[in-house]
Amino acid sequence: MKYKLSKLFIVKSIILRFLIFSLLYLGLSLGFYRLKSFSSFNQLNGIMDNTLWVLQLLITVIFIISVLICPIIKYFTWSYFIFSDFIEIRYGVLFKRYICIKRNNIKYINVCENPIDMILRIKSINIYTAGGKVSIPAINKEQVEFFNYIVQERV
Repeated sequence: MKYKLSKLFIVKSIILRFLIFSLLYLGLSLGFYRLKSFSSFNQLNGIMDNTLWVLQLLITVIFIISVLICPIIKYFTWSYFIFSDFIEIRYGVLFKRYICIKRNNIKYINVCENPIDMILRIKSINIYTAGGKVSIPAINKEQVEFFNYIVQERV
């Protein structure tokens, strides 16, 4: 059966990316302001104004692509399938990844929540096997209970 991530994953990604880009933009703006205030030559001030304008435009374009477009694309490319004897996880935009985990190889699962997850009422699952860890970033409570059932059914 095919499952998708929770639609709240888009909201979570937008919030986190917005916070990161806001801090980056604030830091760069303050850095350029300090650099501009230290320069005493008029010619250098004109060059700094043009550079600052181009940099702000570049950051705005990257902001729009990263904060608004990438989470939506990531949501539509993430899926996982649960079959009788294995779990398959598919994700990726440019480089597609297919991960198959036999149910017998699952050691345990870890359910994680950060503060934004608690507000949005979603959870992240880490599936641990002998070969490593696989994460499913945003699923609802019913799917978490289903994963717990799968692991307990195996025993």
